[in-house]
Amino acid sequence: MKNKRSIIGILLLFIIVLGIYVAYITSTQSEQLKNIYIKSLVEIIEYKSGTQKSFQYIAIDFDTLKGLNEVEKAEVNEYFELKYNVQVIDASYKDLLEKGIEHRNKELSGLVIYVEKIENHIFSYNVHVAKEYASLGANGIVIKFHYKNGEWIIWKVKANWIS
Repeated sequence: MKNKRSIIGILLLFIIVLGIYVAYITSTQSEQLKNIYIKSLVEIIEYKSGTQKSFQYIAIDFDTLKGLNEVEKAEVNEYFELKYNVQVIDASYKDLLEKGIEHRNKELSGLVIYVEKIENHIFSYNVHVAKEYASLGANGIVIKFHYKNGEWIIWKVKANWIS
């Protein structure tokens, strides 16, 4: 009987500690979501040397950065303006066409990047990001993040599609 209580006590303690750890990881994910997006967007910009031409602007579809508030989106915008020394526009390719900034069947003067999908697996993230850099040039990658030493690090980058 005493052993049974000890086992139940240990199991209860284990469940409580596990719950606290999962809550900590989840809150850390939320706090570091902006950094996950930044790392993902940098990866897609720098993916494949063929797209390293100079561009006049970077268009980021900020609507695809789910879970970020307006202040965090402004911080992402500022990060990319400073890193690449170009104007950052909140727009999709369709928005650029509608505003007359770009025209179909012509070489893009900028780079259009966006998040296709983000998958949260509590202890890992899969971020599907894409870029459009020419009228017929675009590609997407999947970036796997793992939580290690209090930080979300890129574990693996895999080509997802090419056009």
